[in-house]
Amino acid sequence: YPEALGKWPKVLFLVNMISLGPHTAKRFKKHLGIKVSRIGGGSKYFGKDVTVASVQTLSNMVSDKNKYETKKFLEGLDIVFIDELHVNSATGVHRVLKFSKAPMRFGLSGTVSEQLGKLLKFEGLTGPIIARIRNKELIEKGRSAKPKIRMVKIETDLVTGKYVESVRAGLYYNVYRNKQVIREATTYLNKNMRVVVLFHRLPHGALLRKEFEKKLDIPIGFMEGSTPVPTRNRIVKRFTSGKVPLLIASSILDVGIDIPEIDAFVL
Repeated sequence: YPEALGKWPKVLFLVNMISLGPHTAKRFKKHLGIKVSRIGGGSKYFGKDVTVASVQTLSNMVSDKNKYETKKFLEGLDIVFIDELHVNSATGVHRVLKFSKAPMRFGLSGTVSEQLGKLLKFEGLTGPIIARIRNKELIEKGRSAKPKIRMVKIETDLVTGKYVESVRAGLYYNVYRNKQVIREATTYLNKNMRVVVLFHRLPHGALLRKEFEKKLDIPIGFMEGSTPVPTRNRIVKRFTSGKVPLLIASSILDVGIDIPEIDAFVL
């Protein structure tokens, strides 16, 4: 864009979670060496070059009484990126893009539905698919890790009954299964590897944390949805530096977070 027009474009990068804002802004600064502004997580600054914004915050600003400045900013955009398009195509994105005259719009997604109705909704926001990249190509380019995957079979009693009760008995509070999770993680920790254990429900995460603390005499990081963003950043920094070798986290760590230092991942 600068080569063609002799100036930096005015860019908006939309993220679906506030926690992804600082991470994305940091990447822009690293690769482009320019100032990046942020909207979301307490920040509400429109940038001259690049602005990284959470959809929820920006769509609320469009609806505010003092929305003139926000609309003026949106009207002056050259490029809009919509991250995680498949989950970011809801009311908030439509509300934001309604006021944007950006001629270039890009949606980024790893899970584009080929179902016609959904595909048309995506194309209505950005236009048709113009590029695809497979994970194999990302691995070859050194942008993605080449994983070694082990599936661990859980040999335990059959659980029957209603779904909620079955999940609690068969997954979250299944003593044998939780021991397997701890055993797997400990195997990699004993090889001086940095390990992430991902949980889905908070009670299960809290239980795993308690069991790990009984078994291991090491610093353990723990974070979930309500963990403040600055605290999350500190925990991740301690993990990547090796001061905390084990990180137990909810699915907030599952999307858009790039931590190359992870050696092993227990799901």
